[in-house]
Amino acid sequence: MAEQEFWKGYKLIEEALSYSERMFAASGSIRYRATEGIRLCFGAFNDATVAKCRKMEINAIGRFDQRVLALEQRGAIAPQLASDIIDVKKQVQKALRKKDWKMLYSMLVRVMEVLEAAWVAVS
Repeated sequence: MAEQEFWKGYKLIEEALSYSERMFAASGSIRYRATEGIRLCFGAFNDATVAKCRKMEINAIGRFDQRVLALEQRGAIAPQLASDIIDVKKQVQKALRKKDWKMLYSMLVRVMEVLEAAWVAVS
């Protein structure tokens, strides 16, 4: 189920990229679908990190960042990818908090690339 959620979210992000930056910024429904896609992808990835930590007997069930770093320390996630995952999450949160739609739109490709690599690493 997590895999279906991940790819559903990924497709929503991908669809948002079919619009111009101007349309993305002007349309609440397009932005909603993109942010829902990001939420679904991060949610599925989060669930996968919990499962991977349990499987690898890593006691890092706490915060998201802690699990990512614990998986990186055990070699399940490459160091650069771990850094990218945490950075993308923070940048997305910042863009959403500030309602900086230009920033969010400009990040969508990177979000997709990082989340796809992250998903492959933990699934």
